[in-house]
Amino acid sequence: MNEKNNEDVADEDIGLIEIAQFLIDNRTWIAACTFAGLLLGSLFMVFKPSSFEAKASIQVAMVSGEAVETAAVLNEKIKLPLYFSMGMLQACAADGIPSPTGSLVHSLQTQVSKNAPFLNLTVAMPTPALAKNCLMAILTDIQTQQAYLAAPVLAKQRNLLETVKSKLAFSEEISKFLSSQQANINISNEKFSAAAMLLATTTAKDTEIKALQSQLMNLETGLSPTQTKAASLAAPINTPASPVGLHAGLVLLLSGFLGLLLAVLTSLARSAWRRIKPQLKT
Repeated sequence: MNEKNNEDVADEDIGLIEIAQFLIDNRTWIAACTFAGLLLGSLFMVFKPSSFEAKASIQVAMVSGEAVETAAVLNEKIKLPLYFSMGMLQACAADGIPSPTGSLVHSLQTQVSKNAPFLNLTVAMPTPALAKNCLMAILTDIQTQQAYLAAPVLAKQRNLLETVKSKLAFSEEISKFLSSQQANINISNEKFSAAAMLLATTTAKDTEIKALQSQLMNLETGLSPTQTKAASLAAPINTPASPVGLHAGLVLLLSGFLGLLLAVLTSLARSAWRRIKPQLKT
């Protein structure tokens, strides 16, 4: 039993010695490949184009507290080739190609908010200013498109508001007239029915006026700037000053490891070839 354990330890020692000898014999090649990997990683970090991300949350247009379209529908629309204007595509064309198949398709990311009528946008551009300008151009196009959707609904609400105002003014005039007539009537037995009818009519008219006033208040509140507004930014555009992408240290570590791995594999391949080559000649 002890002899078997000694043999295992001896085999392990021989394996470690062979590995160490292999690394020593190929140290120049391994060092060269590792250095080449680090050099390529450094060149990649130097010449890699910088990319800056700008993020914005856009709230869809509202009319009387109701969204003219859902954020999910807007998210699908902006993916259509002809949704955006040429001006917007030009503002977002980092590669100089103002087309839906240019850089915008790859640089624009969207996400629909689950609990709010917000569409979250992320744009990657060579500079923070370009990224911010692109998001502002996107917002301008969304405002233009949603203004067409809001126009008929807004016109209907405004027409209803004017109608209610007219009804309220007419009802108030009638109420004033009835109140003046009521003051001139002396309630007696023979005139009691007319007085009661006048009182009932006045009361009904007052109730109608209160209902119209409530409706008018609701319409005016709905058309106020807080309830009726164009698509807007839910918060200022976030434009970090640092570029996005892999960290320089991580890139160098990865490139150095790949260079080392390539050196070891090629060295193993050369060693195996030297062993197999004599056998192939025989």
